Amino acid sequence: MPARYDEKRDFDRTPEPRSAQTARGRYHARFVIHRHEATRLHYDLRIYNGTALSSWAVPKGFSYRPEDKHLAVQTEDHPLKYLEFEGVIPRGEYGGGTIRVWDSGFFDLARGVDVVAEIESGELKVVFHGRRVRGEWHLVNTRGSEWILFKARDAYARETAHLLSPSVDLSRLQNASTPPAFMRPARTVGPFDGPEWIFELDFPGVPVRVATGDSPSILTPQRRELTAHLPHLLDELQRFACNSALLDGVLVRDGPDGIPDSDAAARAIDEEDPALSLYVYDITVWDGFDTTSMPLIERKEVVRSIVPTAPSVLFVDYVASRGTELASEAARRGLKRLIAKRADSLYRAGRVSDWRRVDCSIAT
Repeated sequence: MPARYDEKRDFDRTPEPRSAQTARGRYHARFVIHRHEATRLHYDLRIYNGTALSSWAVPKGFSYRPEDKHLAVQTEDHPLKYLEFEGVIPRGEYGGGTIRVWDSGFFDLARGVDVVAEIESGELKVVFHGRRVRGEWHLVNTRGSEWILFKARDAYARETAHLLSPSVDLSRLQNASTPPAFMRPARTVGPFDGPEWIFELDFPGVPVRVATGDSPSILTPQRRELTAHLPHLLDELQRFACNSALLDGVLVRDGPDGIPDSDAAARAIDEEDPALSLYVYDITVWDGFDTTSMPLIERKEVVRSIVPTAPSVLFVDYVASRGTELASEAARRGLKRLIAKRADSLYRAGRVSDWRRVDCSIAT
């Protein structure tokens, strides 16, 4: 690695780290993906291999569709310091252009225990724990330095290329600590419109905080454990497209008139009624990341992306800006309220002015 890497670079001109600049212990099981604006935009994947970073240039980036097979060209190993490198390589130098960290994190091998040995076998199966790139991915050698990169079929696989909307920014997320108490509307108002607001139907029911994954649970705000009463939901909580999440939702059951009713939902819990549904509308923890610092509109995209297609679990969608129109439609369907939320609101415990209950019966 040092010879090939060093021979390609003039360290009097490039800000890149020299191959001798290493500190192995702190880099164990790390990876980085750079967004590299060189002659052509591409992404550089670099994986710790014990002494350096095995590296590939991926022209078309990372797709969450397992059917998408993207070219990955293996390049020379890079020094460990490249895990933290960002900068501008001068024009005319090897790899000239701007390099920025696009994603980084830790990885596990899905097969084998030695990265170098797996590369030499011609197939590398890696489980990434990043903010943008997550789950199992395969690198398969086709000839020479040419490999193909594709997503394995796991909880993160999608029918679209992106794990989340490209507009969602995960770079500022911190590791999750103690989740906050529920966020609540501060006051009740009449129907209104506003470009900075989104509007959701307010379904009468039993509010809950839901943990997905291997140890699913359903708790009320008062910490009452409902999991044992809802066996029909447990399998569906394990089908969310993530390793784990902590979400806010409401348990909903229609009353005799076919309209969601809080008393009907409460009775359905005690009766273990399989007609009870879970409507999910917000998220505080996603795969160990604290999402409370994300704007609501981005949290909604995270929720949308992980809710499974399942008969008893639904994503609570929203209408942007047009609150009066949605209020009229809700009233026509027998629903009494909406929840208006500022699209850029962060998650805060308690009653907040960024969320408002909208009474659909109040004339505008």
